[in-house]
Amino acid sequence: MRRVHRKRTIRLSFGVLFVFIAGAVSTCKAGARSESPLDRRVKNYSAKATDFIHALNLVSEQLGIRFGIEIDKLPATGAVSVYVAKGTVADVLGALMKYAPGYRWVHADGVIDVLPADGGSSLLGVQVVRFDVSNATPDQIRSTLMSLPEVKAWLVQNDMREHSFLQPFLSSSASGATSVSVHLSNVTVKTLLNLVIQQPGLHAWSFVQYGDRRQYLNFQIG
Repeated sequence: MRRVHRKRTIRLSFGVLFVFIAGAVSTCKAGARSESPLDRRVKNYSAKATDFIHALNLVSEQLGIRFGIEIDKLPATGAVSVYVAKGTVADVLGALMKYAPGYRWVHADGVIDVLPADGGSSLLGVQVVRFDVSNATPDQIRSTLMSLPEVKAWLVQNDMREHSFLQPFLSSSASGATSVSVHLSNVTVKTLLNLVIQQPGLHAWSFVQYGDRRQYLNFQIG
């Protein structure tokens, strides 16, 4: 059973799955059906931002959805304006994605993942045998993940290295005191991250490839 304790511990199995959305906790037993956050109704929803990344953060904060994003090429810059007179959260995301050609969104593990449309080889698909951290900050989670032998092997095979120093892409609400305990096995990197950011104080993750050969990886949790 995967349980979330006061110390914010994740346990993954076929038991009870706790999904945190907009600060509320909904409990879904395996096999039970629950309303998707994508079906939530919105009316006269409007969001304006200076670029797509800013707009994605804004939609996340306003609609209380958690997201992950993998960027292999930055979406075109320019003002973004989204308006949905009457519809759902899914309609808002559809309107937003018009500003990011070459990308798609999927709903997985209770999180909205924005991914390159070509679906090529990605670190997110790497299978992690075991991941254990206790009372870890976002930076410690990042460091531990990047030190896993499976992750290091993928980086070497793809002639990439992690170099996380770029200006943050996430409008992080996480404070330095935010810490979580994570104990997972036999999951992909994407599933691992999606489960981590469902913890209180966290709302997003990002992978950004950059460099003249896109040989560097900037990784953030916020």
